Amino acid sequence: MIQAKAQQPAEAHDIAVGLTDAFLSFDSEWRIVECNPAAERIVRCPREKLQGRNFWRVSGVAAHSPLGILCHRVARTRRNEEAEMALPARLGGRLMLVTVFPVGAGVAAFCRDITEQRRAETAMAESATWYRGLADDSPAASWVSDAQGRIEFVNQAMADTLGRPRQDLLGDGWMQSIDPDETEGLLAARENARRSHSPMRYEGHFHHSDGSRRVIELYARPRFNHRGEFVGHLGTAADVTDLRDFQRRQQLIVNELNHRVKNTLVSIQSVVAQTLRECKVPREANDLVSERLAAYAVAHDLVTRESWEGVELSEIVRTALASYGSSRVMIVGEPAWLDPNVALAVAMAMHELVTNAAKYGALSTAGGRVLITWAPGDRKVVLNWRECGGLPVKEPSRTGFGMRLLGGLVADLGAPAKVNFSPAGLHCAIDVPVKEAPPPVDLRKYGTEGMARRG
Repeated sequence: MIQAKAQQPAEAHDIAVGLTDAFLSFDSEWRIVECNPAAERIVRCPREKLQGRNFWRVSGVAAHSPLGILCHRVARTRRNEEAEMALPARLGGRLMLVTVFPVGAGVAAFCRDITEQRRAETAMAESATWYRGLADDSPAASWVSDAQGRIEFVNQAMADTLGRPRQDLLGDGWMQSIDPDETEGLLAARENARRSHSPMRYEGHFHHSDGSRRVIELYARPRFNHRGEFVGHLGTAADVTDLRDFQRRQQLIVNELNHRVKNTLVSIQSVVAQTLRECKVPREANDLVSERLAAYAVAHDLVTRESWEGVELSEIVRTALASYGSSRVMIVGEPAWLDPNVALAVAMAMHELVTNAAKYGALSTAGGRVLITWAPGDRKVVLNWRECGGLPVKEPSRTGFGMRLLGGLVADLGAPAKVNFSPAGLHCAIDVPVKEAPPPVDLRKYGTEGMARRG
């Protein structure tokens, strides 16, 4: 038992030495009983010179300093206390977290250097303040939600968009602005995005505080913390009411214009047919003109159906050959989008090739076949028309309208068609400029990512 007691000071010293925080203990007269290397570095004096000496005299820390007052209070009350305080400038001025507690007749203290920690916290707080100020000053309506979908922050622009005080929009308060008929759809979109940690897009009607019914487009992306955990969404809101009204009016105008153009084409067909009859033009010529005008009208319908943004090449080819069936016609090619003027030119060229094949080529006999292929090139595709199994082909003695049209494709396509009158069957190659596919306009395609659209 005596041996165990003799070992306690050595064991206590070993423990103190192993601590990363500074450790000091004092007797009732404030003489230093124990200190570890971390404390030596703070006081800037070796342990041998510190032990047994009065701390207030050798450390450079005054007994009436904040640390001195704290230590004396603990010595008097015998209750643990903790406080943050700065060391004197002579000792480096570092910010320390000091824990003082009674030990025997004296006290002991742990001192942890928290200077860098507090600097980092201050920098983070300043950064957060800066970013929050940036969000507040942004003209774009912005909001932040938590992992449950509740709104944690909205900027002033968001409050202005919905016409309600910012405080009223926090939590689930913003839901009071949703059109009641669309609440279910928006909540479903939010829940899907929350559960899948995915982006969300929603367009629907919201009631402004002035009584107006506005179309608001919401877009949000998921937020994750430094551990990769989902913590909510960061989103924007845009009032697209005026834009949607403009688009609706524009579509009405386009529809009316397309209707009038279609009626004009019908009128032209009628005038041309009547004029040709009055001039006693052969019926074959009358039919050819009518068919070409009809083909142009069909091509115009294709372009109109895509809102004049372009037409997919295979649609033009299939429309031109629709009456011949898959047993006689094979079409092979990747999706390729054409500008409206290019689409119209290709449609007319296809009409001439189909008409020629039906009268003189592969489509004029039961065993004839047509293969249409296109291969990608540099911002273009090469459209190949090949006939086989029809009547023997020979080059015509004169240039008809069809050949002149194929040769005149240079105006719209940049190069004339290349026609080869091979005895085995006609071959025509056409360089067709292509464009990027137009972006999809139906937001329902985002359904798998928690996106939706209403209204």
